[in-house]
Formats: sequence, structure tokens, C-alpha cells
Amino acid sequence: MAESSVVGKLKLNLGCGNRKIEGFLNVDSQPGCQPDMVLDLEATPWPWADDSVDEVQLIHVLEHLGQAPAVYLGIMRELWRVCCDGAHVHIMVPHPRCDEYLNDPTHVRPVTEAGLEMFSQRLNAEWDAIGAANTPLGKYLGIDFEVDSSTLDLKPRWREKLQRGEVTEQELRLAGDQQFNVFAQLTVELCAIKPAGRLVGRSGSSSGGVASDTAWGEQVNAALAEGNGAQAMAVMAAAVAAAPGDFEARAHLATLQHALGMLEPALENFQKVADAGVGGVELFNNLGVVAQELGRVDEAIAAYERAVALDPGNVTARGNLAEALGLVGRIKDAVAAYATLLQEKPGNAEVHLGIAKLFISQGWFADALASLETAASIAPGNPEILNQKGIACREAGRHEEALTSFEAALQAAPGNLSLLVNRANALARLGRNTEAEALFRAAVAEITESGEPCPYELGFSFACFLLKQGRTDEGWSFYESRRQAVAIQHHPLEATLPQWRGEAVPAGAALLVTAEQGFGDSLQFVRLILALAETFSRVCLQTRPALHKLLARSLAGVCEVVEDVPADALFDFICPIASLPLALRLSVGDWGMAAPYLKTDTMQSALWGFRIPAGRQRKIGICWSGGKSLRFKHRCDLPLATVDTLLTTTDVRWVSLQKEGDADWRRAQSQAGRLVDLMDMATSFDETAALIANLDLVITVDTSVAHVAGGLGKPVWLLLAEDADWRWLEGRDDSPWYPSMRIFRLRKEEVWPALGARVAAELAAMN
Repeated sequence: MAESSVVGKLKLNLGCGNRKIEGFLNVDSQPGCQPDMVLDLEATPWPWADDSVDEVQLIHVLEHLGQAPAVYLGIMRELWRVCCDGAHVHIMVPHPRCDEYLNDPTHVRPVTEAGLEMFSQRLNAEWDAIGAANTPLGKYLGIDFEVDSSTLDLKPRWREKLQRGEVTEQELRLAGDQQFNVFAQLTVELCAIKPAGRLVGRSGSSSGGVASDTAWGEQVNAALAEGNGAQAMAVMAAAVAAAPGDFEARAHLATLQHALGMLEPALENFQKVADAGVGGVELFNNLGVVAQELGRVDEAIAAYERAVALDPGNVTARGNLAEALGLVGRIKDAVAAYATLLQEKPGNAEVHLGIAKLFISQGWFADALASLETAASIAPGNPEILNQKGIACREAGRHEEALTSFEAALQAAPGNLSLLVNRANALARLGRNTEAEALFRAAVAEITESGEPCPYELGFSFACFLLKQGRTDEGWSFYESRRQAVAIQHHPLEATLPQWRGEAVPAGAALLVTAEQGFGDSLQFVRLILALAETFSRVCLQTRPALHKLLARSLAGVCEVVEDVPADALFDFICPIASLPLALRLSVGDWGMAAPYLKTDTMQSALWGFRIPAGRQRKIGICWSGGKSLRFKHRCDLPLATVDTLLTTTDVRWVSLQKEGDADWRRAQSQAGRLVDLMDMATSFDETAALIANLDLVITVDTSVAHVAGGLGKPVWLLLAEDADWRWLEGRDDSPWYPSMRIFRLRKEEVWPALGARVAAELAAMN
């Protein structure tokens, strides 16, 4: 099932009081007004991540905050930090020369347009140029806000004078500067500028040595305000094409590309800015984020390290570096990095959240939940903290708690797609399929109405939900969403060849079927190529080296099997192998096979048979680990203690089908005569299949071994967690894919040793 961290931008209604705004996170320091989050805004840092907010409402709030200048400036710094580039901040305050401001003892600070302009680095630069004494707060604090507009609301008496023509607008402004109770309140619209200072020098001065044009910024902002990302992208692309050396524009283009999911172009443009030597800490951090999202974690680490070198105190870059170190398995380094951050920033919720994510990735769910509790005590109501708590609870089998956490996160971030998907999946795991489906469909309908394609995390999760119930008509269609995943393999010819989706084709047409996803997927779907002979005169399967020999023999006379497609190969259509079920409109009743479709070499099978010690015992192969990441091993792999219990079954010659992992344990069992372990000699699936051909039974977890055994027609017992992959359907002890398969599932609240005991009892009953 797809799952991911919270994505999208927040909208904050700070100091909401009883003025709640739908679609915003309503925040106040007083629990009595029942806000979504209770938070003292003067206590910094705030719990939200950098660049996580695109709109802020401060309605009659700012005048109550920061009597001490340091506190007020800290608030403005936090406001800028959490805002993304272009975020809008709506400020409404009483005019400092009106009774409403003066009579309230909780009003501690007059807020004026001129005061807010001090946070503009563009104006700061202009003041520096002319030697003005205005305090350049934007420059000093390293933040940048532009005043987009300001409005003064008149007191009723003065409004009536204006309407009667007794006073002009110019006279009103002069009166407001000299008298009290002319204006009632001030409304100011701020725009956050990131990276700080990127607008500096647009009026004829240089920025990075290259003149910058204000026109593209205005056009981009206008397009984004209308929700037209394509138009904004076109404007930025044209600006960069016109001035390739304008690195400010190029960085802005990369940021926009990243926001729109165009990861490869974003990485390329961020890298060009970095290579030009004009990048700062934010540039290298962004470069690392995009590289990490592309799965190029080593490049991400290098970028984060450069960001940290530029600003050793930057918590965001250091936290990202620690996370990336964990992704490449440098767990000690990652833990050490987080430990240092915790010493320096014990009150930073993001640091506790980061280490919790690391713990989840390692399967240390109790430790993760402890860190998340600490993070939640610092930042109650933070949606990502609640999301990760839900994920940790789910992995620990605490499904009701997981659902509660996802629902609380959605209250804090209404409409967030990742949270909607996680909540729907949690409902499905609890057997509340009707509610889950309604949630999925509502999210799909909203995306459809917007005209956008169904995102990967939503479409793929919904596909798995439907396919698990055998609902293939919609299921296969939504399964195509997997093609949007960063990790999916895309063949270069997909850019030039149309994908075959089951339509009629011209006589003599040729089809290229390409590999994607794991070995098991290829082994499962390869049978469908046998159904293509009547449609195409020529079919070619491109597969990975480990499968090549087995599939080439099995499909001989049906299609050509290659590892690399020749550059001059001519095809009319292309189809990823996991899209064949959609093209063939495959229903559950069509999942089966008329006969074994994988074929071994007779001589090779005999050779592997000679390697197994002779005897009258049943020869049973066992595979207990599917090579899943540490986070998922607890619900995919058999614990070694359970495997050990199975090995005590009498009248069985156990043969290992485990290719990797647990090497010392395997060696010890082999030396003790309890396990025949020949897998170090198997260099391909062809040899693994030849070994399996000599066995009476295969017992395995959900891994490629199950598909090899099933494709050979060999009796196979598949051991599954309660919430198994879609392909094994729901609640069945057989599989339409493989007639020779029997499924043993963990029952509700059952643990692996109990399932192992059931399997051992079945083996004993066979004697």
C-alpha cells in the first residue's frame, strides 16, 4: 500500500479566537475557544516545518504579541521560516491612533505599514544605497517580506465626511498623520520571498552579476494566484531561455518544477545554479531534497553536507542529512547526527520527528512512538507528527490507534491527500471497507474535477484496495497510477512508442513488453505473453539478467526474450509487463493457468537433484525472508525461532531456498545437518527453478520463490501476514494465480509462532 509523509501546504489562522476558518489550521493560545491547536505564538520555534505554509491569517493578533523587540522579531523570523516562497500573509490590526488600539491593555505593539516594510530586503538594499538610517530588519534577520498592498479603513464620521465631499483623500491622509480616530484599522498583505533577498537588485542593479527582469515574477505570481501552474512554468521557462545566466530565475524555475513534480528538470536546474557557485544553504538543501525524492540518496547527502558546511547551525539541513544517512544504511551516523541535534535543540519538535522516522525505517516502533510523544508534547496538533504516529501504530499492529492518529492529523490539515490515503488504508485494515471506499472515491472525484491526473499514492492505494477484493474492472485502471512512482522503471522507448492498452492493432504489428517492479511481478505476469500471439505477429520481452535464461526457455517459440533492446529494433507498441492485465481486461477468473508455464532444463534439474543428499524423506524447500526493508520485515518475514520450530519436523529433508540474509544461522543449521543449503551456488532464477523441480513441497513467505514454485506447478504453501498484498486477495486459502498453492494467513491478533505451529501440525498430518 502506498504511504507517504504529509505533502502539500498548510493554511494557518493564527490567534483565531472564536473566528474559525474552514480549510485552515485554527491556532490560539487559549483552549477555551476550542482551536484546532493550542499554541503560544511568542514561544518559538513554532512546530511547523520550513516552507510548509502558503497562507497565514493574522486578524487582530499581531498587536497583542512581542512587547519585547526580541520576541516580536522572533515571531517575524518564525513567520518567514514556515512560509513557502510566495506565501501570502494577511494582517489586520487596529490603527495605532484610534481608541480601539489605545484602550485595550493587551495591545502591546503598534503595527504600521512602514514598520512591516523594514522586513523587505529589496527596500533594505535601496536604503543602503542612499545611506538612509532606516533599520534594515530583513537583512539583519535574514528574512524577506514584500508589502503587496495595504488598506486603511476610515472611522464612520470621517467616512461620512468623505462621502459628502467635505474632505479629500489627501486631506484624510494628512489628518490621519496628525489626529486620532481618523482611521479604524489597517490591513496589510505581505508576500514571503525565498530565498531571502532574491528580489534585491531587480531595479537595474545586479543579482549574481546578471540583470533580472521583474516582469516574469509578476506574471508567475499572477498565474499561481489563479492556480495555473502550467502558465507559471511557461513564463519561467521563457525567462530562463532568454537569460540562461540569470541564476535567480533558474533557481525559481527549479523550485516551481519541484512543486509540480518535475523532479529531473528541477534537479538539473538546481545543479546548474550550484555549479555556477552562486548557491547558498537553501539552494543546496533544495538540491538534496530533490535528489532524495529521485532516490539518488548519495547525491542528496553530498548536497546536504555542502548546505551544513555553509551554515553549521541550520537545523533543517542537518536534519535532512541525518535522514538521508539513515536511508543508505548509515544508521550509526544518522543516530549520532540526531543525538547531536537533540542536545542542541531539545525543544525542537522537528528533530524528535526526524529521529522517529529513522526508528520507523528500522522497525523500532516502540522507540519511534516514544520520540513522537515527545514531539507531540512540544508541538501538539502537528499533522506530520500525528501522521507518523499513525504509521508507527499501524506497523505495531495497533490499528485503532493508527486510525485515531490519522483522523486527528486530518483535523489539523483538512483535505491533505496523503492523510486521506493513510486514513482510508487504516479503515480497510480494520475491515471497514465501505467507509474506506467512500473516502477513496471522494478523493478521486475531487482530483478528477480539477482536471489533474490521479496521483500515485491515491491511485495505487485505491487499486490495491479494489484488486484485493477481486474488482478488476476499475482495479487495473487505477493500477496504472504506479507508473507515476519515482522508483518505477521506465524504458526509454516509452517516450516514442504508444502504450498498447488492448485496442485492435494493424496486421503485422510488433510489441515490446518491458520489465518493471520486482522479480515476482515479472514471474507472475509473464504467463500473459502466451495470450498475445493472436494479436501481434512479433512479441519481444525485455527482462533482467537474473530471469533471462529461465524466461527465454519457458517462452521459446512464443516471443523473443532479451536483456537489452537493440537500438535498431523496430516496434509498433510498448507495454510494461504489469500493464498486460489491463490490456487483456483480466478478470479474477482469468488469473489461473492451464498448465505450468515455467520450464526447467532437464539435465540441469538432474544435476541439482544429485546435490541433495539421497534418502526417503520428503524434500521440502523453505524460504523465510523476502528481502523487504527493515520497516516491513516484521509482517513479511518468518522469525528465525519459527523457522527453527519447523526444522524440527520429522521425516523431512529441509532444503534452503533463502538466497540472502541470516548467513551465520544458515551455516550453523547446515553444519548441524538440519538444513541443506545450496543457494550460494544458484546464480540465477533458472538454477533456483532447477533446484525447486526436485522438491516435493515449497514453504515460503511472499517472495519471488512463491512465483517460481507456482509457475512450475510445484505444491507451494504461502505464509502471509493478516494484511497481505493485493494479489493474494482477501480471506482465501487458495490462489487463482497458482492452482498448486495453499495459503496460510495470520489470523487476527495471531503471531508468527502460532502460524508456524499450524504449519508444523499440517506437515505432521501428512506423514
